[in-house]
Amino acid sequence: MSLTDFLQSVDWPTTTLVLDAETYTSGKYALGTVPTYEYVADERFELLGWAQKMSQNRAEFHTELPKVNWNSVTVIMHNAKFDALILALRYGLYPPYILDTLDLARHIEPRHDNSLRALCDRYNLPAKGNTKQFFDKHLVDFDAQSWVELINYATNDAEQTYALAGILSPYLSNPKTELELATWTRNLFIRPILQLNFDKAAEVQIQMEQELADKLAGADVTGTQVRSEPQFRTLLETEGVPVPLKRGKKGLILALAKNDPEYKHFLTHENPQVRKLMEAKVAAKSFPLHIRRVQRIVSIAKAADGKLPIPLHYYGGHTGRWSGAEKVNIQNLPARV
Repeated sequence: MSLTDFLQSVDWPTTTLVLDAETYTSGKYALGTVPTYEYVADERFELLGWAQKMSQNRAEFHTELPKVNWNSVTVIMHNAKFDALILALRYGLYPPYILDTLDLARHIEPRHDNSLRALCDRYNLPAKGNTKQFFDKHLVDFDAQSWVELINYATNDAEQTYALAGILSPYLSNPKTELELATWTRNLFIRPILQLNFDKAAEVQIQMEQELADKLAGADVTGTQVRSEPQFRTLLETEGVPVPLKRGKKGLILALAKNDPEYKHFLTHENPQVRKLMEAKVAAKSFPLHIRRVQRIVSIAKAADGKLPIPLHYYGGHTGRWSGAEKVNIQNLPARV
């Protein structure tokens, strides 16, 4: 089945437009270092240009978007959560038909590395280039040679993204349903509707910080002492308690993980100091994680004018379930902390 046949089968426009944004990046301002939404909303954001491939025409590179009827084209992207977010935040554009080759790859091979580089290698396509030579370069910093290199790099990405759309799309099961799910998942992120209660978030963070401090004070220990395995073992031995051990990758380790029998036993131990030590250990491990999550949620919402983008990976698990993204997994928020 050709890409055109696939699009016809789901009643999507058969005219396609590959879009791939190239942006300024530096050491402290880069995807992976800065969350996606904050990266695109940041005042440092600078668009270098768009690689564009209209249907089967040769890919080109332009600093402006093409003038098209967005309701009449299928926009193809790899990792549309990034490129579509740029369209949304920087242009106010929300194309209704977006085919994300990353979504397709995850649906077909969820256990694999599905980066564009890995997919090109796996499907014997021309190799993806690298962006090292463009690092920390603003648009005004490009000379004629580096501009040509950027064009070649970007247009190659667009060509391979188009090729992957043709390779992967026929393998999408229940395509109408799955494309709708993928679109819905993306829109949770690029079109947020939930309003974050910043006051409540601050209150929750203060409560967690206080409870952590109380647990440590109650056991008369520091966070370092209960997080350090050797120091915690010493604390237990001081109380005359046999230290439960199990074999780890590098030898024997404490058998006090949540799925270990001694975990609950120590939380209900007859020795009150052991109970306090265990409660302090659990708090010192979990509360900082919860606090950082609240901080990330607040940070992302501030970038989204107070609304909370929901970052999820479509088909993030091999069973087809969603998985968390951007270090904020909204799916497993605790009932209480």
